[in-house]
Amino acid sequence: MDGQTWEHLIADDFGKLRKAGIDHPDMKRVEHLLGTENGPTDP
Repeated sequence: MDGQTWEHLIADDFGKLRKAGIDHPDMKRVEHLLGTENGPTDP
């Protein structure tokens, strides 16, 4: 976990999924709700 918030962990996972070619419109919704739509940032 390295001190990251769970919101940033989810953003990291979504980024990895996208790099693997997996994407879903709900991922954008979740990122918007978590405030991580610009990708993970340092806490």
